[in-house]
Amino acid sequence: MVEFKILIFHEFKYCQQALRLGAKEYILKPVRSSDLLQMVNRAADVAERVSISAGYLSTLFQKQLSKGFVDYLNGIRIEHACTYLQQNYLKTYEIAYRVGFKDEKYFSKVFKKIKGQSPSEYRKSHQ
Repeated sequence: MVEFKILIFHEFKYCQQALRLGAKEYILKPVRSSDLLQMVNRAADVAERVSISAGYLSTLFQKQLSKGFVDYLNGIRIEHACTYLQQNYLKTYEIAYRVGFKDEKYFSKVFKKIKGQSPSEYRKSHQ
């Protein structure tokens, strides 16, 4: 059985330990969504070569991080969106696009699910 681990840490000393224990790659926080997506794509290419399905790869991701890939990626995107909202110089649709959402309504729905308030409410409460 092939096991994939995606390790994400705040401090490099933990990454060094993970590498000593057999990790192949690591990401330091804060992580960009594009970097995470790139790493998952590399894992998917490897999974295909060793005949692991995308579903099984998704299960491994879920086991390691206690949430699915899309939920994890959306969490990172929303954290980046919060920074833009606090800066208060971009419109909501511009922020949605910058953090990786193609649809402003979907962005607002995900934002509210994660933060408990709409992007505009968040912006007002952080000025």
